[in-house]
Amino acid sequence: MRKRIHGWGGRCRAEVRSKVYTYHTAVKRTEQRKGVISCAGKPDIQVATPPEFKGHEGIWSPEDVFVASANICVMTKFLAVAERAGRAFTSYESVAEGRLELVDGKFQSTVIMLTPTIILKDS
Repeated sequence: MRKRIHGWGGRCRAEVRSKVYTYHTAVKRTEQRKGVISCAGKPDIQVATPPEFKGHEGIWSPEDVFVASANICVMTKFLAVAERAGRAFTSYESVAEGRLELVDGKFQSTVIMLTPTIILKDS
């Protein structure tokens, strides 16, 4: 599907093409409160319930993966925007913190705080 957007007097024109991407993953319980997430052509990742909920230390939890996915999304968006703008940089690093809170008797992810550190190349 293609859409045309016209500005005043037809001077501003942009085309938007509708695109749909589909991603497939699977999860399989292995033991106790542990499992493996998988995606064709990629390495499996061991996952588990976090220790706060009677889970396991040292294994990625859904909460870890959720916060990491937000951090990855911001990084990849930055990389795409920097590339389109022709901005060179020497380093990109980011830490993220997610908050899970009990709100009205239900746990909710309420905040993800991202702190990227970007070093631009000297022009």
